[in-house]
Amino acid sequence: MSQSSHECMKHRGRKASWFCPTCDAALCNVCVIEAARAGLRACPYCGDRLKSFDPRKLRRHRQHRAAQAGHGDAAEFFLSASYPFQGRGKWILLVGTVLFLLLDAIYYLPGIRAFKWYAFCGLAGYLLCYMMKIVGESARGEPDPPGWPDLLDIKDDQSLLQVLTCVAVSFSPWLTWLAAETWSPSTGSAPFTDILGWVFLAGGGVYFPMSLLAVCLWGQLSAVGPHMVLPAIARIGPSYLVVSALLIGLLAAFRLLAEYLLGWGIPGHVLLSFTALYCMMLVGRLTGLLYDVYGRRLEWFD
Repeated sequence: MSQSSHECMKHRGRKASWFCPTCDAALCNVCVIEAARAGLRACPYCGDRLKSFDPRKLRRHRQHRAAQAGHGDAAEFFLSASYPFQGRGKWILLVGTVLFLLLDAIYYLPGIRAFKWYAFCGLAGYLLCYMMKIVGESARGEPDPPGWPDLLDIKDDQSLLQVLTCVAVSFSPWLTWLAAETWSPSTGSAPFTDILGWVFLAGGGVYFPMSLLAVCLWGQLSAVGPHMVLPAIARIGPSYLVVSALLIGLLAAFRLLAEYLLGWGIPGHVLLSFTALYCMMLVGRLTGLLYDVYGRRLEWFD
């Protein structure tokens, strides 16, 4: 990319602050149309969402677009496997592994139960706050993992409540079925009820990513409702099911790996903590990419 292309294409001499992924226009803040899109901006030429200008980001964007040309939009999601290692991500993984180890240690810590509960919820809330930050940054087209959230903002952050609400709503049919099976006086489960349980679990896995994205971008717990989530899933179509399958497969693989690593003692716990953070970052990345790639289909802020 030449030095002159760092300038705004409309206002010569002004440094470009944004670029359009659709028409490749480099734009300054003066010629950008501000839109009420959860902090997103719109191109004045084609109306698409702009990304913050950085030659490195533009280069990666063109690489991803070339991959999509050969393999479709889904290529962007498969390329996300390296996301946690981009930019400052390696340091995030190092520090985050320590935080997950603390989370694990607090669980087994002897002492006052109330202290363990507050410490566990506080640290879990901080990690979930970071995951939601990844969702928002990825939705805005940022290619690298963001920095850790400011501790001063955590007390007002609702990430823990948002994630728990999404889990509760998404998996409420499965949780209801599980409770009924647990407290049922019958001695065994019929094959039909077992199949029904798997259907409820799979349905929750499909519903959860879009509910998490909606709550993150709209900033309202009411966005978790079917009136927002189901039409959004329908607008993306089969491609959304591919992303959901990726997320479900990722979490299933982590579950199997966790059972294997727990038998390794302390090294196993370290590897498990690293893997937990890696998976958490990928979940946030894949969820945010749903808007980055398919945002125009969702029509949430048009």
